[in-house]
Amino acid sequence: MGFAGKMIGFGAVEKLFQHINPPKPATVVVKAEHGVFVEYGTSRMPPQPFLRPGIAKAMASFKATEARAGDMSALIEALAESIAKEARALAPVATGELRDSIGVEK
Repeated sequence: MGFAGKMIGFGAVEKLFQHINPPKPATVVVKAEHGVFVEYGTSRMPPQPFLRPGIAKAMASFKATEARAGDMSALIEALAESIAKEARALAPVATGELRDSIGVEK
């Protein structure tokens, strides 16, 4: 099943604009079962965060993403795609399966 990253702050963006035109949801998911253990670590392995830093990098370029989006649904989709792209780039090299499992569900 994997773990899905409901972005912190992303829900706040959706709530801000939901009264205007309810946007279509987009969720960044990590389908690899071990993704949560890589992100947060275990008692035997230190964390190697990739999703949370990916969110931070995508949010840093939010203004550029916002400028390219035509409506709220497009903005949500573009932001989710940006987060997934950053998370894939930050995923540890030794876990190619993990990198390939990061995507967006619409």
